[in-house]
Amino acid sequence: MIPYILVVTFPLFVGMLYKSKVKNTGLTREDPKCQKLLRQYILLAAIPMFFLVALRGYTIGNDTWTYVRVFRDMGKYSWQDVWDGNISGGFARLETGFLLFAKLVRVFTDNGLVFQIVYTTIYLCAVTDFVKQLEEEHFFFLFLFGTLGSYTFMFTGVRQCLAMSICLLSFRFIKKRKFIRFALLVFLAFSFHKSAVLFFITYFIYPRKLSFLNVFSYIGATIFAVLYLGELQEWLNDQLDYNYGVEGEAGGIIFSVLMLTITAFTIFMLFSNRSLTGHSQGLVNVGIIAMACWILRIFTRVAERPSFFFLPFSFAALAYAVATMKDAKEKSIVKILVIVIPLALYVYKFITTFTDFIPYTFYVEWNGIITK
Repeated sequence: MIPYILVVTFPLFVGMLYKSKVKNTGLTREDPKCQKLLRQYILLAAIPMFFLVALRGYTIGNDTWTYVRVFRDMGKYSWQDVWDGNISGGFARLETGFLLFAKLVRVFTDNGLVFQIVYTTIYLCAVTDFVKQLEEEHFFFLFLFGTLGSYTFMFTGVRQCLAMSICLLSFRFIKKRKFIRFALLVFLAFSFHKSAVLFFITYFIYPRKLSFLNVFSYIGATIFAVLYLGELQEWLNDQLDYNYGVEGEAGGIIFSVLMLTITAFTIFMLFSNRSLTGHSQGLVNVGIIAMACWILRIFTRVAERPSFFFLPFSFAALAYAVATMKDAKEKSIVKILVIVIPLALYVYKFITTFTDFIPYTFYVEWNGIITK
């Protein structure tokens, strides 16, 4: 358990070091030297978190061993076989982009650990690139990203996490309103995991004004989705060639309430502190989609997976709202709460759900046989 706690709290300590360094050198935020320093410290803060994913043993994460098997099997097939989907063992159902990616890495090595390091490096580059696009609290965002679900998902959902990473790389084009480049990246993400097509909505949602009318429309759309959940699921299955059904198992209530609280608090603080900017309202707009997904999660587990494409925006909006609070004492209290509560939930999830993650084990491979 200790390694998992250390890697998600490490960004908070690096953030303090960064602020101290900037203060001592007298650099301003606009100074190119300060920007370079920020990039270096962001990378330093994130590397331990992603090393833990890259070096994990195959028993950590439900699908880790499955993806290693897919990677190894690519050695048996030609490029044409992969393109045509002539793959045995049930792996033909996997998206072509991911299979081609696995085949490309397999050309250079048959080592499963190297494969894990390669795709985790893509995660690292995407997340740190997203962090660099933020205007406030880069290191606090990394802490929230680590503790509130997105990070732990990277231990198991390889295809979707690669798609998510590509979508995060498109954030700079959402901000700059460059649709073609954004669309090309989302189409690439779609080739890794079909659910990435849902990310298209972010381009159109991001610039919307955060008004009462728009928030009301989001609420209405969520209510409509709840009422017609079965029909919407069937439509998505037809469009994406999935076979998911509405799973009646109720769950996710705690995190759903947390997402509602985060979104409401963020909106309230941005308005009350008059710190609503185009950037922050864009983050909130996309974060509301994540919140809606988690409301749907109460009725069906299927809604959890799409939420991961949008959750980083919720965390970034929360970090921005806390950073722009005016009252120093109030800000300190809120920041302590926003550290303690996510960290407590993070530990709770490991104790109750991610029990197979403990103890942490490293990847070991001998003579083509993987051992714990």
